Amino acid sequence: MKAMSFYTANGWAGSNYDSKLSTKEIAAKVRAYAKKNFPGFKFSVRSEWSMYADSMAIELKSGPCVPFVEGSRSAERGYMSTMSSVKAWKDELTPEVFKVLDAVTTYASSFRYDDSDGMQDYFDTNFYLSIKVSDEYKVIEPKAKKSSVKPEKVEEAKEVEAVTIEGIEVVDYSAKAIAVFGETKAIKEQLKELGGRFNHSLNYNGEKRAGWIFSKKQADKLKELIAPTELPALPEIETSKDNIIEWKEIPGCGYEGIELKYIGEGKEYGCIGRCDNGTYWGAFGGVQGSTSGLAPVRKVFDNETDLLNWMKSNGFVYEKKCTLRNSVILEEPQGNDTPLIIDDYAKYDSFDYPTIPEELDGFRLGEVVYDQCGEIGVILAFNEKNGTARVNSNGCCDVGKLKKCPKEIAEREVKHMDIIS
Repeated sequence: MKAMSFYTANGWAGSNYDSKLSTKEIAAKVRAYAKKNFPGFKFSVRSEWSMYADSMAIELKSGPCVPFVEGSRSAERGYMSTMSSVKAWKDELTPEVFKVLDAVTTYASSFRYDDSDGMQDYFDTNFYLSIKVSDEYKVIEPKAKKSSVKPEKVEEAKEVEAVTIEGIEVVDYSAKAIAVFGETKAIKEQLKELGGRFNHSLNYNGEKRAGWIFSKKQADKLKELIAPTELPALPEIETSKDNIIEWKEIPGCGYEGIELKYIGEGKEYGCIGRCDNGTYWGAFGGVQGSTSGLAPVRKVFDNETDLLNWMKSNGFVYEKKCTLRNSVILEEPQGNDTPLIIDDYAKYDSFDYPTIPEELDGFRLGEVVYDQCGEIGVILAFNEKNGTARVNSNGCCDVGKLKKCPKEIAEREVKHMDIIS
C-alpha cells in the first residue's frame, strides 16, 4: 500500500492507487484486465462521476459455465448484487465464477483508497465499487476446436425431434446440444449422471427458461429415462356455454378460484383462479389442504380455453360443485406492494442509531426494502438532514433510491438475515 495520511484509524489505500488517475481511466484498466485474463467471460465495467464520490459498476454478463450453486438463494433469485468484494458470496457462486469475479474485483479495489468510518458518519473514498452477476446472465458454449479429421469423415449431428412427456420437454437446442425443460426435480440426480448441466437462463424460442443442457449423444438415454407412465383417459374438454367455469369469489384476495379433481395416479392437488385483471392461473402439487408444492408450478394464461387445455394435459378435471377453501390460498396477488414492518428491527445491527424521524419519504423504520444496490434489507435509522437511511444490507443509502419490497418476498428473505443483537 502507498503511504498516505488518513483521518480515520481504518484508512487504507490499494497497491495501485494513484491520485492522478480518474475513475474513468481506472475502469478502462479493469476492462482490459478482465478481457485479457478471462476471455471466456463477458464483463460490463462502467464508471459514473459524482461531486461527492465516483462509482464503478462491474457486472458479469455471460460466461462458459453457470454462475450460481444449485439450490442457493442467488440461484433462486437469478442474480447476485453486492458492494466492494465477493468474498462473502463464495458459497453462492460456482468455483469458476467466484475465482473470476474475485480476481477482477480485487484488481479494481487495488486502485481505491477508503478513509471512511460509519460510526462517525464520515465517508471519504475515491470511488465506490458495486458488483453484480446479471439477471440476464447467459451461458456461452466454448468455441469448438478445429477437428483434424477430414471433412468427409465428420458425422453431422442429427436433429432431435421435440418430445413432451408428463410436463418434461426434450428439445433440439443447438447443432450439438439438446435441452430438457419442465419439472425435473424428481430425476435431477439421474440427469447429472448423464452429464447434464443445469442453467436458469437458457434462451429458447425467444424466451429465457430454466433447464438442463446435454450432448446430443445422450438423446436416446434421456427419452428412455423420462418414458411416460400411462394416465387414465381424460374427458374431452369443450368450450361450450354449458362447460364455462362457475367461479367462486375469494373475498379480499383479488381473484376468484375453485378446486380441481385429479384423476391421475398419486395425491396431486390442483386449483385454478381468475384475477381481476382478466388473466387466469393454474397450480398443482402437494396434498389437499396444504399450500406446499403449489407455487413452483403456477402458470398464467390469457384466456379460459388455454387454462382448460392445461388442466387436461396435467390430469385434472373441473367439477362445478368444488369450491376453493381459504386454507389453500397460496399468496397475495402479484404486484402487491404491502410492506413488511419489523418492530424489533434493532436486532439486525450491533449499534444504536438516531431513530428520528420514524418515517421519511414514504418509508418507515423497520421496513423491509430494496436498497440502492438492489439488495433486500431492513431500515434501521433515518438521517432527515441529508435524506439517507441506514439499511443493514449495504449501510448508508439515499432514501430516493430505495424501492418497496412486496410483503411475500420480504417475509421469505428476512429468514436469511443475520440477527446481531
